[in-house]
Formats: sequence, structure tokens, C-alpha cells
Amino acid sequence: MTPGRPRTKPAEERRADLMDAAEGVFAERGIDAARIDEITERAGVAIGTFYLHFSSKRDIMLAVLARFVDRLVERQHAAVRSLPADDLTGRVDAWLSDAVRCVLHDLNLAAAYCDRIYVLHRGRIVADGPPAELLDLELVRTVFGVTCTHLTHPVTGRLLLAFSPRRGITPG
Repeated sequence: MTPGRPRTKPAEERRADLMDAAEGVFAERGIDAARIDEITERAGVAIGTFYLHFSSKRDIMLAVLARFVDRLVERQHAAVRSLPADDLTGRVDAWLSDAVRCVLHDLNLAAAYCDRIYVLHRGRIVADGPPAELLDLELVRTVFGVTCTHLTHPVTGRLLLAFSPRRGITPG
């Protein structure tokens, strides 16, 4: 050990390392499948260090979520502050362009109004891209457990899914 150098990182830095590691593990494996030992291994710390900062996997997940929200809000404020105070339209547009993300469970709404979608299955992103390219019949059947047909919306020209009334299909 080098004299004058602390043996460990400051607590705030170690906590951030754990949260960075958790964010990566959650993204790769899903929250349910993620394990605390995977998080500590990725952060390069002992499991006891984890429990100095967090009481459970749920606790670190909530901390990662709170940090995400804090960063989002800061980006929004920075985007708004970068524009003149009298440019109300520009400021609202800057705020919205970074902030508006939504969760749509109606695939036709997603196809009609989204330029890009992310499909989650069992807590993990399994596909992302433009709705017309992404929502193929097999993906919809596998992830959502329904059969459908692709149609073209008569007004917008965008993808429209017509769902089959058949029941009993379970997501894969």
C-alpha cells in the first residue's frame, strides 16, 4: 500500500460503484434474475460491503431508480436553462424532448404514436426498434401470447394489429 493513500474508496464512491454494477446486472439479466453476488463481483467488493450501503436487492433497485430520475430531471433543467427565458415554446419543447417516455400496453397505440419501442419479456428487453419492423407476428405471439394479423391503418398508413379471438395461448 502506498503511504498517504487511503486503503478504501470513500463511501459515496463505493455506493456509486455498487449502483453502477447493479444497473448493468439488472439490464443484462433482469431485476428478478439478478443476484447480489453478481452485483458485488462486478463492483469488485465483498458482499459485506453491499450490506453497508443497501439492505436488499430491492433497496439497491430503488436507489438506481431514484438516481435515474435525478439524472433525468437534471438533464431537463439543463436543457431548459440553455434557452432564453422568453423562449417558452423552445423551453417546453426541450423539456418534453428529453422527458416524454411512456409505457404503452396497447400495441396499436405504440404502433400509431411511437417512432421506437422496446419490448420487455420477463423483465428484460427482448427487442427494440420501429414498431412496423419490430412487431412481427411471432414476437407478438411469443411475448404477449396472442395471435394477430398485420393490417395498414386506413387513415395513418401505419401498422395496425388485428388480434385473433382465440384464447389459451400462453406467452413463451
